[in-house]
Amino acid sequence: MSRWEYLDAHGAAAPIEGRELLALIGSGRLSAATRVRRRGRRRWREAGLTGAFDSALYPPGAFAELPEYDAPEHAARAGRVYPPARPWVRLWARFVDLALFDALVRYVVAIAAWRPEVAGELAIGFVTPMAWLVVEAIALSAVGTTPGKALLKVTVRRRDGRHLDFPGSLNRAFDVWLKGLGMGLPVVVIVTELLAYRRLSRTGVTSWDEAGDVLVSHARIGYPRVALAAAVLLVALALRAA
Repeated sequence: MSRWEYLDAHGAAAPIEGRELLALIGSGRLSAATRVRRRGRRRWREAGLTGAFDSALYPPGAFAELPEYDAPEHAARAGRVYPPARPWVRLWARFVDLALFDALVRYVVAIAAWRPEVAGELAIGFVTPMAWLVVEAIALSAVGTTPGKALLKVTVRRRDGRHLDFPGSLNRAFDVWLKGLGMGLPVVVIVTELLAYRRLSRTGVTSWDEAGDVLVSHARIGYPRVALAAAVLLVALALRAA
């Protein structure tokens, strides 16, 4: 891990290696509220909001001795705990990603001067989400986020803090498409999204993230980012309709 700084008890910036900082947080000597930043950065953030120390903050069995109702029910049964879930933020991030990628595909089609008929439009509507599975897997395995997720400060990592590998990312993306988006089929997508939302809200983890022991972390987002995400989504949809 890269070099970091944290604010000590006296408010002074203390330089430290990422692994050492991870160990301090894991031992309880530092907490999720400790202000940290990467070397060279100006802004301080709480360690629990960076997503870089989730493996120390949410280790397996963290709630093993607590009553089941003190933790998300399924995570407690599994002996694992997950960061606070924000289903709507995750959904909006995915909408932004899909809308941007769809707009990009249609832009390429326009440049190629291909004017698809009804069958062509259906093909684009089916192929685009499938192609996005590969693009998303590449992005998550490389940087742990996607354009939509980065805009809304969502990161996806393994419990040990590392990025998912490409096969794991691709398998997760396929599960999201199948179990969360219902393959884009009318009516089916509504049912699968409602079921996924209910599970995430009640247990704190989706079925695909639990299967891969994946942590999805959220940092605070302000109104400017929400407005920007809405604007990006509207522009992408407008370009699609054009």
